[in-house]
Amino acid sequence: MQNPKLDITAAFTTWALPEGAIARLGRGTVRDMAFSPDGQYLAVGTSIGLWLYESQTLSPIALWDTRRGMTENVRFSPDGRWIITQTWAEDVKIWDTNSGACIAIMEEQEHLSQPIFSPDGQRVLAATNVNVWNKNQELWPGEVYVWCAQTGKRINQTEIHRAQEVGWINAFSPDFTLLASSYYDIERHRQTSIVVWNIENGEQIACMTECPQQVQSLCFSPCGKFLAVGGEKGTLHVW
Repeated sequence: MQNPKLDITAAFTTWALPEGAIARLGRGTVRDMAFSPDGQYLAVGTSIGLWLYESQTLSPIALWDTRRGMTENVRFSPDGRWIITQTWAEDVKIWDTNSGACIAIMEEQEHLSQPIFSPDGQRVLAATNVNVWNKNQELWPGEVYVWCAQTGKRINQTEIHRAQEVGWINAFSPDFTLLASSYYDIERHRQTSIVVWNIENGEQIACMTECPQQVQSLCFSPCGKFLAVGGEKGTLHVW
């Protein structure tokens, strides 16, 4: 794995560790991390770039994407060949795990939330935050994008929309056929609902109104039949 610009030493990984700690990972503010499917690598997104570590030794291997600000939303492809990252500058990129090369940059990236790989690793899916204001102060409708992972070209785009409500937190079902979004009423200033959408046609599948205030997280069960919703005050709802 090549990275000629990288100047890192093993000393930083083990220097002055707190009691009980075995290694220090990343430099700068850590935003996200993910293990490769085979457990061989650990990718860490930080304020100075994307770090890649060998899992067994916790030794740093590479540092990529150091020029675009905070790196977050780090995910490996199912076969571990690629890593997807998103920065605060809203760049969404695909990295080759072995070479460190950026193989694709996703088209049309404004207001994206947590891009992820499809189960076959050939596509990238992401949803926009719903009804947020764009740089022209216009209300931006919610959309689900699908790209080709190897080229970054957009394959599909589906609009989802709820009048006068802002969607902030999104989650895809395991088979990537459904999208769950939490909604906040911008006029009454309160959480209103959790809505499940059909990704292919934008049809509303379900709407749950008995949801916690200030939704912080959404997660489908592995079977895709249940949806867990976490609230700011420590409440957890399951449908």
